Amino acid sequence: MSADTHLAPPAPTRPPSQARSTGARHLWHRLAADRWALGGAAGVAFFLVVAAAAPLLGAIAGQRTSRPPLWT
Repeated sequence: MSADTHLAPPAPTRPPSQARSTGARHLWHRLAADRWALGGAAGVAFFLVVAAAAPLLGAIAGQRTSRPPLWT
């Protein structure tokens, strides 16, 4: 008996078009299917970008971004 008879057959491979989707891709497809959810996600993303850029926008407008503490 040779050693080759005890080997398992190779696992079948999927073509790239049938590869399993990742969690992010699955999330995107579900989000894109619901227009209200997509609009809500766009709104949340917009406010996050504005909040992150607020110090930069304030500096461009010439406003002070640091304030003294309220209790002094």
